[in-house]
Amino acid sequence: RAWLAINNTTGGYKLTLKGSSGSGVSLPEGAAIWVYHDGTNILPLIKEAIRTLTYAATMAADFSRAATIKVTLGGNATITLIGAVDKQKCILELTQDGVGGRAVTLVNHRFGSDLTSITLSTGAGLTDKIGFIYDATAGKYDVVALLRGF
Repeated sequence: RAWLAINNTTGGYKLTLKGSSGSGVSLPEGAAIWVYHDGTNILPLIKEAIRTLTYAATMAADFSRAATIKVTLGGNATITLIGAVDKQKCILELTQDGVGGRAVTLVNHRFGSDLTSITLSTGAGLTDKIGFIYDATAGKYDVVALLRGF
């Protein structure tokens, strides 16, 4: 059974849907999402188009939740790529905070012969997008694109 959850609150309140055990779904003000209960967890029925992470020194970019993951870097970070299915196209969008110069270490990716490293833009407020395609056989996210400094 599926439900449409709508957070109509104001004042910056989040709505969290959770069963008596397991994980839940958190909706920011003004968001709506279809959810279902798998017997333990409340899960999104459809992936979010874009998921925004709150900065932490260690983060997981879970591509089972959205094809695009965004984060504003508040310091250097290690980001582990997880959750994609074979051949899924994924985008990691990294924005420098007001200080800039933040660095990221990615976990669970690999480079090909054309793109062999990632150097992020260092200016305050600049955004870089990194494109991946997940290879389930290798268990790695292949880096296929880098758009820097917009």
